[in-house]
Amino acid sequence: METVREYARAVPLVDGHVHSIYRTAPGPREYAECLFLTGDEIMLPELGGTVPGRLLARDIMPRFAEWSGVPTGGTGPAGYVRRQKELSPDDRRQWTETLLRGTGTKAWILDDGCARDSLMPAGMFSAVAGGRVYRSVRLETVGEDALNAIGGDPEAFAATFRGLLLKERGSDSTVAFKSIAAYRTGFGIDWNPPDDAD
Repeated sequence: METVREYARAVPLVDGHVHSIYRTAPGPREYAECLFLTGDEIMLPELGGTVPGRLLARDIMPRFAEWSGVPTGGTGPAGYVRRQKELSPDDRRQWTETLLRGTGTKAWILDDGCARDSLMPAGMFSAVAGGRVYRSVRLETVGEDALNAIGGDPEAFAATFRGLLLKERGSDSTVAFKSIAAYRTGFGIDWNPPDDAD
């Protein structure tokens, strides 16, 4: 068994699906969105009563403070967010680097299509995480880019969308494409390709 443990500690890790990190310290809503992938009805005062909130307070924050030497301002989510706001940008970056690099992860497959205005792009994430970053391109984000590019001409959408997909496919960093359709509609999706007019 010890041989297996030693091997596991030595193997470089690949994170097969990661989202980027906020460029600036997240507030309560952003923090809730990170934990639950939604911020609609979940805010920090209620997190203590949730399973992730209890795990965070009981297990994660005390261990993180002990491992990193960085006090978290308390063991609950509110203390964590408050501590993030107190850190200077340089201290926050060092804290983030310590956390990410301490995982032993050498390659990250990044879905960088989420909250692009708020999160670090792939290059910045790579610099902080200290590993190679590959991209999983989100189809819906490419669709948004196509809509922005066509200037209100719906007949240009299909060709523009197709062109952007081909460009992404040609990127050295792209290793996958993904869709969030099932998150929104369930798995009952008609995957037959529509014609361009549709």
